[in-house]
Amino acid sequence: MHKGGFSPLFYEGMPDEGKEIFRRRLTARFTYLDQHLAKHDYLMGKDYTVADAHLFVIANWASQVAFDLTPYPNVISYRKRVAQRPAVRTAMMAEGLVVPNSL
Repeated sequence: MHKGGFSPLFYEGMPDEGKEIFRRRLTARFTYLDQHLAKHDYLMGKDYTVADAHLFVIANWASQVAFDLTPYPNVISYRKRVAQRPAVRTAMMAEGLVVPNSL
């Protein structure tokens, strides 16, 4: 999962046909990711790593481009789990992404 999967969806000049190609690619990636997270708490297993920090940021872009994550319950649970980590909460509040007690 990389920013390149979402970047074209932020570009207003991207034709709808192009956006659909990137949405299909994201669907395949999130399907794979959801299956992986069904068996693991974090990307690398039981331990939180820098890869999880990256994925958390990237996955949160879904709401900004109207990419529906509801078909991926394990991804949603993962995002909630990561969002509850104290350092993640602190960072998100510092960046103005959430208000205290909203996570």
